Amino acid sequence: MKLAVVELIDVTTDQRNRELVQIRRICEELEIDYQEFPVNVLPVGDWFDPDTVCIVRGSVKNRKMWLDKITEMEYRGCTMINTRNCIEVCNDKYRTYLALNQVGLHQPNTVLVPSEYDNLIDHVIQEAGLQFPLVLKTLEGSYGVGVALMESPLGLNGVIQAMNTRVDWDGAILQEYIPHGGDIRAHVVDNEIFGSMFRTPPPGDFRTNIARGGQGIVCELTELEKEHCKLAANAVGARWCGVDFIPSDDRENISPKIIEVNCAAETGGLEAALVGKDDEESAPLLRKIIEHFMVEK
Repeated sequence: MKLAVVELIDVTTDQRNRELVQIRRICEELEIDYQEFPVNVLPVGDWFDPDTVCIVRGSVKNRKMWLDKITEMEYRGCTMINTRNCIEVCNDKYRTYLALNQVGLHQPNTVLVPSEYDNLIDHVIQEAGLQFPLVLKTLEGSYGVGVALMESPLGLNGVIQAMNTRVDWDGAILQEYIPHGGDIRAHVVDNEIFGSMFRTPPPGDFRTNIARGGQGIVCELTELEKEHCKLAANAVGARWCGVDFIPSDDRENISPKIIEVNCAAETGGLEAALVGKDDEESAPLLRKIIEHFMVEK
C-alpha cells in the first residue's frame, strides 16, 4: 500500500506544514511508500494506482483543473479520502446544508443571499423568519475567513454590496445566530469517532476556529451526538471529516445543531489538546488515521 497526500492549496500555513512533517515522519516509521502531491504543480502519473490511498488536504475554489486531477485519481482506482463529489459538497456551505437537511439533521435556519438588492435580501430574511443578529458566511471559505456577525439590515446590505464588487464573489448564506459558549469538532473516520474537542472563541469574537485564536480541550461525545456526527459524515459522502456542532443544553436527549462539515479538517487543534502545544512531534490522531486507512483501504 502507498499513501499520497494531495494538496489542494495555493499557500501553505504553519498548521499544514506541521501536519505534513508529522505525516512524513509517521510514514517513515511505518515504512509506508509515501508521496506529497501538490495538484497545482504535478501531473497524475503511473504511481497512482489501485494500491494508492490518497488523502486530500486543503480546500479548492473554482479550480476545475485541480478537481479534474482528483477525478483522474478516482479513474485510476485510487482510494480517495475524500472523493471529488464530497469535496465539492463540503466546499459549498449551502450544498452542505441541503445534504444534511436531506437526512433530517438539526441545523441553524439557513438561506441563500439572493443578490445585492436590499429589498430582495429583506424579503428572504422575512420569509425565513430570521431575526438579527445573523451570521453571514461566504459559500466557500475556511479557517473562519468569510464569516461575520451582522447586527442590522443596514450593515448587512452594505457588506453584501461591497462583496458584489469582487471578481471572485460566488455568493453567501445567512444563518440564524445561536449564542453559545463554544462548539465541538468531532473527527469522524469511516463511521467512527476518532477524537473530539470543545472549542471556545477568543475574547471579542464568536468564531471558535483554532486558526482564529480559538482554544480547544478534549471532550467526550454523548451517544446522540456520535449518531448525528456519523449521519453528517455519511450525508456528504466523507470517509474522514470534521463535524462542527453546537451542543444542546441536554446533550443526552436533545439533538445538537450541526454548523459545518469540513472534508479536510485540520488536526493541529485536537493534537495540541491531546499532547500539549509544545509537543510538535507526537501526532496520535494522525497516526491512528493513517494506520486505519493503510489497513482498511
